[in-house]
Amino acid sequence: MLTLFTQDFRKPFLAVSAIFTGLLLYVCIVVGMISISSWAERELNAFPFKTEDWLRYLLPSRFTDIDKDMIMLTGPSTVRENLLYRQFEEAFPKFSIYQGGISLGTIDDVTASLEYIEKVYGSQSLPKIVVLGISPRFIGNIPDERPFSLGLNLYSPFYAARDTKVGIKLIPKGLADSLTSRLDFITHKLNKRFQITLLAIFNYWLSEGNAINFDPNANMNQRTTRQKLADKLFKHKLSEKIIRKKHYPQALNFEFSQILECYISPYKYLLSIPAKVEGLKKWLNGPDTWWNTVYTWNPEETQAQTSASIKRFTWLIKTHNIQLMVINLPERDISRELFNEIHYQAYLDIVKVSFGNIPFLNFREFSRPEEFHDAEHTVYKGSLRLSKEIINKLKETLEIENKQLNYGSET
Repeated sequence: MLTLFTQDFRKPFLAVSAIFTGLLLYVCIVVGMISISSWAERELNAFPFKTEDWLRYLLPSRFTDIDKDMIMLTGPSTVRENLLYRQFEEAFPKFSIYQGGISLGTIDDVTASLEYIEKVYGSQSLPKIVVLGISPRFIGNIPDERPFSLGLNLYSPFYAARDTKVGIKLIPKGLADSLTSRLDFITHKLNKRFQITLLAIFNYWLSEGNAINFDPNANMNQRTTRQKLADKLFKHKLSEKIIRKKHYPQALNFEFSQILECYISPYKYLLSIPAKVEGLKKWLNGPDTWWNTVYTWNPEETQAQTSASIKRFTWLIKTHNIQLMVINLPERDISRELFNEIHYQAYLDIVKVSFGNIPFLNFREFSRPEEFHDAEHTVYKGSLRLSKEIINKLKETLEIENKQLNYGSET
């Protein structure tokens, strides 16, 4: 018979105690790392989930306990790459800048993302200003299956996304689905979040809090002693051999400090080189991509549905008194040539009518061919030039709107 005083009892008791202690230690580490990650995302501009940017909307760190009004840069992944959030931070220091570009995102996805922020984090967490980047694919809700809804369905503990004829509907999850989503997020995604957190802290220690210039031709003399040492080790013959063996020779055009900062940033293509024209043309014309659907899309055939999607978005914006500026995003010349210009003009006409008197800027032909990585994403020099231009236009727009508001309050 087992008793508290026998050797046979102590063995299973010690085993259970060890398991319980291990689980308790694991929970404490996870809770502590979540707190540190939230701090790093707010204070160190750590952007986890580089290849799954839609998951950032599930993180409260950039939406709660923020002591500044928010400017949100949102739209498809083109916004993520082409608009540099640090330039906006420098231009608008009184605002918190959120880089909210969504891979394969569309107008319905952005509307759902704002609704999600409102429902989960509260209306006070919504942005005061939205810079919305658009394109035919974005407005046409192409392709039909996109990752934003899937991300909510798999990992949000609060809402599931259902595609309907009137856009994406957020449906509250039951207890079982909520617990399953939390567990899936913890087991499959937290490690990636923690990895970026640790790298962001390491980057902060190396840089002593200074931002890095991503331009490969930039004068790097302002690097800290720690950064110079890390960059020197990175360019060592042994490191160079490993990099070339891993087929990343492009990395040798940059310093380690630049690559590290880019890795914790939201950007995927910032340090990339322009894709070869022939390969890009083959990809754009390929039968296995959704680009063919984009180029053959006739907006007049879906005008009612397209206008309704825009109206839902603008209704949400106006309801919460959010200032909005709409940008028709740049396209590379070889992509522009594949559009039916009659259809493209119809797209512009529908956009202008549906958005009404909201400021609209057409940057379709703004960027130069050498500034693109592919058909729509720009590399650093292209993103920098475009960001500066949009910042100037946004300042002009805000100045005009603020004058109108002040005038209206005095009458």
